Amino acid sequence: EYIEITSFTHHPFHEWFILEVPDNWEHAPFYNLPLEELVQSLKNALSEGYTVAWDGDISEAGFDSRNGIAVCLTPPSITQTYRQQEFEKFKTTDDHMMHLIGTAHDNEGHLFYVLKNSWGKHGTHQGYIYMSENYFRAKTISITLPKKFVDIRIK
Repeated sequence: EYIEITSFTHHPFHEWFILEVPDNWEHAPFYNLPLEELVQSLKNALSEGYTVAWDGDISEAGFDSRNGIAVCLTPPSITQTYRQQEFEKFKTTDDHMMHLIGTAHDNEGHLFYVLKNSWGKHGTHQGYIYMSENYFRAKTISITLPKKFVDIRIK
């Protein structure tokens, strides 16, 4: 019922591949989508009331668990190419998993994803992290969500 998806250009899109990260010790296959499709799959699942498992990088300067915020400091717009470069330089790593439970908007209308951290109720938001959409686009390794929200194409 569930699928693990990712978005990297060193493998073809709309195909399965073994994600090359240390925590994938079972050599599990992930379905590879273009970034925009990965983001849309997430938004569709959340809009239908589902939650999503998030695996990503929390070692960035813009990730602050004490203040409950994760923002991408540079660049202002995240592209597929930028994601790939950061992954290949080991600047985006699979540091931590969290439970992505919904969305929120700041006073200026910017979208944030709400994550529940497993570290307990600490910090400004009592263990919740507000992750900007750019941070999600840049620093997500993979997400796990119901299959029905993913456009799986058979080649």
